[in-house]
Amino acid sequence: MPIINSNGQIIQSDIQFNLISNNIDADEIIQKYSKTGAIAIEFPSHADGRGFSLAKALRIKGFEGQLRAIGPVIPDQFPDLLSCGFNEVEICDEQLVRQPIEQWQKALKTYSLSYQRLNGEKKSILEARHDK
Repeated sequence: MPIINSNGQIIQSDIQFNLISNNIDADEIIQKYSKTGAIAIEFPSHADGRGFSLAKALRIKGFEGQLRAIGPVIPDQFPDLLSCGFNEVEICDEQLVRQPIEQWQKALKTYSLSYQRLNGEKKSILEARHDK
C-alpha cells in the first residue's frame, strides 16, 4: 500500500501503527494510546469526514505522535488532512494508479490559506487579512 508523506512523496515505513476506527472518542484514544507513537485513523470513504475531526481533536488534546489517514481519501483532501494533524496518508495501489502522485503533489500547492485556525503551518484567512 502506498504511503504519501506531508511532502507529497511516496515513502516506505516500518512503523507499527495502531489502527483506530473514526468513530471512537478522542478522549478514549488518548487514554488507551497516549504512550504509543503512531495512530492510524481509518477512513471508510472519502465522503466520511469524521477522521478529520478526530485527528484535530487528538492534536488539541496533546497527541504528538505520528498520525496516518488510511483509506480512499482523495488528493483534494490532502492539504486538509495535513492541516488537521495527519503526517501521512495510506491509499491502495489501485487508487494511486487512478490518482498518481503528481495529483497529490499538486494538491499541496493549491491552497496557501485555511478557513480554520490551528491548522498546521497555514495561516487562517482571518489571520492573513489582519496581516494586511
